[in-house]
Amino acid sequence: MMKKSPLYIVCIGLFILISTYIHNSLQTNPPLLESTPPTITPTHTNTPFSPQVLGETDFEEATISAVVDGDTVKLANGKTLRYIGIDTPETVDPRREVGCFGSEASTYNKLLTTGKTVYLEKDVSNTDKYGRLLRYVYLQSGEMVNEMLVREGYAYASAYPPDIKYQDHFEGLEKEARDANRGLWNACSSMISPTPDPKTFSCDCSKSCNDITTCEEATFQLRSCSCKHLDGNNDGIACNSLCR
Repeated sequence: MMKKSPLYIVCIGLFILISTYIHNSLQTNPPLLESTPPTITPTHTNTPFSPQVLGETDFEEATISAVVDGDTVKLANGKTLRYIGIDTPETVDPRREVGCFGSEASTYNKLLTTGKTVYLEKDVSNTDKYGRLLRYVYLQSGEMVNEMLVREGYAYASAYPPDIKYQDHFEGLEKEARDANRGLWNACSSMISPTPDPKTFSCDCSKSCNDITTCEEATFQLRSCSCKHLDGNNDGIACNSLCR
C-alpha cells in the first residue's frame, strides 16, 4: 500500500473540517426561498372596513380620474361619485363662499385618491337626486376614504338615510377628531356649534330657520340630518340668527 504523505493527510483533514462546517451552517441557517407577497391590511387595525378579497363582498373596482371637492370625485368611466355618510365644507358651488377648511379637505382628498385604483361599496341607494353614485370608497391599502376624512378632521359625519350602514362608526370618529382638535375642529372651532344629543330631536328638513327656536335643534338638523338649507352661507353654522 502506498504510504500517504503528511501533506495529503492535512488536505484530507481540512476538507473534512470545511465540509462539516458547511453542513452545520446550512442546518442552522437554511437558504431563503422566495417568499409569498404579504397580504395588504389596513394601517388602522381597529377599522372593520377592509375588503380582503375582492368578490367576497359586492365591491366594484374603479379608477378616480379627478377630485371635485372634499367628498366628491370623478371616475375614469365619466361618472361622478359622492362619498356616503360624510360632508366636507363647500368649495365649488359658485353661489356660496368657500367654507372653512373646505380647500384643505379637497387637497387631502386629492392626495388620497387622484389617479388611484379604488374599491367601491354600495349601501342602499345607487345614486342621489343629482345622479351621482353613492359609495364607500376603499384604497388598495384597505382603508376607507370616507372614514379617513372624518377621522383626520376634514369632514363631518353626516347621515343620509337610508344609507347609514357605518353612521355610528363615523359619528364616533367625528367625536374622536373633535376631542383631539384635529383639522376643521381646530381651524373653525369658533364657528362650529356643539352637536346636540340626537335623542333630543328628530329629523325634519321641511323646517326653515324661522320654524326652529334653538341653536341646538338647528345644529342637529344641519349636522345629523343634512338639512343644508339651514346653512345658507355655508359657513358651517346652522341658522346664523340663532347660533351667532
